[in-house]
Amino acid sequence: MSDPGGEQRTGWRRWCNTSMLGVALLVAAIAVSLTRVLVIRDKLFATDKVIIRVAHWQLEMGFRDALQAVIDRYNELHAKDNVMVVQMAVTEKVYKQWLNVHLISGTAPDLSEVGMSKYSNDARYVTRYYVPITEFVSSPNPYNKGTPLEDVPWRETFIDGMRGGYRDDLQDYFFTPTIFGSVRIFYNTRMLEEATGTNAPPRTLGGLFNACAALREYGRAKGRELIPIAGSKYSRTFFVDKYRIPFTAWYESVLDADLDGTISTLDTLAGFLRGAVSFNDPPVRAWYECVKAICDEFSKGFMAMERDQAAFLFVQGKAAMIASGSWDAESLFRQASFQVGVMDFPLPGPGERWHNEVKGRVNEATSNTGGGLGLYKYSAHKEWALDFCRFLTSLAHNELFSQTANWLPVIAGAKPTPQLEPFMPNPVGYSTGLEYKDGGRVRTFMEGQLWRYLQDEITYDEFARLVMREIRDARFGAERVWADEYENAVRASRETDRLLAVQSTLALMAPPDPDLPGKYRRLLLQQVGGNNGEGLRYRFEQQEGRPLPTF
Repeated sequence: MSDPGGEQRTGWRRWCNTSMLGVALLVAAIAVSLTRVLVIRDKLFATDKVIIRVAHWQLEMGFRDALQAVIDRYNELHAKDNVMVVQMAVTEKVYKQWLNVHLISGTAPDLSEVGMSKYSNDARYVTRYYVPITEFVSSPNPYNKGTPLEDVPWRETFIDGMRGGYRDDLQDYFFTPTIFGSVRIFYNTRMLEEATGTNAPPRTLGGLFNACAALREYGRAKGRELIPIAGSKYSRTFFVDKYRIPFTAWYESVLDADLDGTISTLDTLAGFLRGAVSFNDPPVRAWYECVKAICDEFSKGFMAMERDQAAFLFVQGKAAMIASGSWDAESLFRQASFQVGVMDFPLPGPGERWHNEVKGRVNEATSNTGGGLGLYKYSAHKEWALDFCRFLTSLAHNELFSQTANWLPVIAGAKPTPQLEPFMPNPVGYSTGLEYKDGGRVRTFMEGQLWRYLQDEITYDEFARLVMREIRDARFGAERVWADEYENAVRASRETDRLLAVQSTLALMAPPDPDLPGKYRRLLLQQVGGNNGEGLRYRFEQQEGRPLPTF
């Protein structure tokens, strides 16, 4: 190798060139990566310590720091016991597959956030891979000693009575809830004031539309396009769901066939079949037209936008508002260079369009906690893992966690930060409306046509016609949903029979469980009420005048 002047390089100088620099950087990168892997391996699999691994997919800003703050306190408290808790944050893009593989292979973490993967959600697998914690939840949490919750049963310390960790189909508590959230609208206070003359959020839906018009005009005056609301395929359902109950709560007395206070998917589809509800009814039409009018304030092509893209538009000041959950609050507060306000979803006020079609606001008191941590059945340190769950959900440490993460607390008496107070659930309003969540292919088809309607690809009348055709479809419509629901009820009845047998056997062989008689009675009542699915079959035959079809 030669220098530019033609002189031949010798000795160490022959290695001083761009190619060798690239090789050196590559070797350094590999060395750093290898060191990092070894450090993590030693941390996760140290043989001289009791390692409790906690896996989750919450990568929102603040969550990991908050969880680590609690973990650090726990590790410090139990350093003499040689116990160390380690969190494992896995992106939600691969968490489902990652957890399924580890559950099957026997290498799952001691505690894992459940609900996203099939094997942590389906009842058949929950009992296979997770330990029920029912026997522990009736005793006080020892980490609440010296607090108002000192003598309160652990499950009663949760704001929802630990309903978020209870499985009705299994009649057991399986998970420890860790998070709670609600959805609101974030807004740029400075931009709203400059466009409308006030930084107070709109109180009615008409006020929201007026603010959107003022924001567009403000953008034009500044010579740039300003998006009133940053929409995305992630936030698309927030507006649909938030206005579903206010507009359709009218139908509870008409569609709630089993008088349980809720309108199920089957109640809804059966109502459409027999004509008790129609897409041309003023409340139903108003619901969809209202959501369509709101989506018109989104950016064009919002269905192609990801969650992060919409958030970027908002924090960059290119959009004035965005709908999201309390779990995104800390990220938006930190990244925005302006003051971020929070408002509830406004309803039409007196004299405004759609006011007469609204029954009332949605009741948020029925919301359950989430982010349940499941205790792996094959964990080598179940006692310590359960102990950490108690520590994490004690009054003091849940308050530490929620205030550090800027999330809502799950424990009664734990105080959120002032910024999160607007997210506290409102217990006033109605709790049920038209429902489609278990509608199988009907739901999938309906959602596809709804997004076409919201993007101006079809009219509302075309949307209604196409969806009703699907509901009436003899092979894949409402009758198929009804038949599938009947089969599920029969299958659930068989599972309940097995659970009753297990409870009877435990009563004879196992140490006495104070909750066992109550659990058996609840299961028996559930079994008698289900009646092997015969109530569903009878309803269909009475309504349609023919046997329930099989598929």
